[in-house]
Amino acid sequence: MDFVVKNHRVAVCKTAQKGIISCTTAIPSDDFWYRIYSLQIANNCCFELKQPYLWDHDDFEFKRKNIWQTIPNNSDQLHNEELWNWLGSHLSPIILSTILALPRGEYLLIKSPLPISKTSWVPIGNGDQDAAPNTYKLVSYNRFFSDYDHIPISYYSYIHGSKTALPSHLNQPLLGISMARYSMESKSFGSFFFPIGPPLEEHSEPQDRLLIIPVTGELVIDFMPQWGTEDISWRDAVHTYIWKLLIGDEPKPYSAKKRSRSS
Repeated sequence: MDFVVKNHRVAVCKTAQKGIISCTTAIPSDDFWYRIYSLQIANNCCFELKQPYLWDHDDFEFKRKNIWQTIPNNSDQLHNEELWNWLGSHLSPIILSTILALPRGEYLLIKSPLPISKTSWVPIGNGDQDAAPNTYKLVSYNRFFSDYDHIPISYYSYIHGSKTALPSHLNQPLLGISMARYSMESKSFGSFFFPIGPPLEEHSEPQDRLLIIPVTGELVIDFMPQWGTEDISWRDAVHTYIWKLLIGDEPKPYSAKKRSRSS
């Protein structure tokens, strides 16, 4: 495993092992667009996302399932003093065990100080979906100016707890899935984050939330791969701009402001 610290809030981790966390893509028929994405832990589905065939008319569907998995505590297998020091948390063994359970790929680890707020809707695809009571908005920018060849970028990120989760349920590492062409258009990106283990005994809210953001690998989804290469890839966008949003930097406005619909 390779680990590089960018600053006190951001680090890059590259894993080569195939862990017990995975994301599968099913194509149930010959439909050109219809896909079912399934986030799994030890082959048990904990989140399912359905991409419709008629994406310009039909809605996406997503479902958080109440299947918690206790990830084996293998933190003693990861002898990286720099990583332990960077984490600097009593949750370090849980975080390290989660990292060891990840599939092959590159990940950003972000200590995010951003406040979260409950939301009753989640924008995805061409519309808005009703959210479960335990859904929280982290970042939602409709378009902002990227300075990347004058390309406006959109980014949305939400936290999905279980059906019975309380805010204190979020005091553990939050695993993300990354989505390119999130709004079914170029240069739009999204992240969904999940607490993947059972509630911890400690009920205090963390000062920072540890976000695990897939940069490459099977936890990165492209809703429209048929459209070919993006003007700016997810990897370039997250390394250059999106990590800054998740530590609280405000982006430069483009031709549209923050999405303003009330939660």
